[in-house]
Amino acid sequence: ILLELITGRGAVTREEENDVHVVNWVLPLLDSGDIHNVVDPRLQGDFGIVSAWKAAETAMTCVHSVSIQRPSMDQVLADLKECLILELSHEKAKGGVGQGSISRRSFSNIYVDSEFSGPSAR
Repeated sequence: ILLELITGRGAVTREEENDVHVVNWVLPLLDSGDIHNVVDPRLQGDFGIVSAWKAAETAMTCVHSVSIQRPSMDQVLADLKECLILELSHEKAKGGVGQGSISRRSFSNIYVDSEFSGPSAR
């Protein structure tokens, strides 16, 4: 659900006569460092890069194929609170100096089946 909130896309969308799970859609974008095309376009780029990356990282840990590798809801909540703090900081600083360069993060170390059908229960 977190990826759906970040991207503004449904869990599964139809693209060129194929059903595409949001994880399979977002993974290559994140691996290439393209956070702007991951975040819901309705925000029109008005978001903090750092908070967007943190939210994306949190969301990707939630879809790990191995249930024990996924974070607890307490950890997800703590991470999202950190995202909120980062976003509020971005809002406060808006109009000032830019965010600077953000290093790309690799999501290739997160194991997701190529035919992702959703995480299994713990």
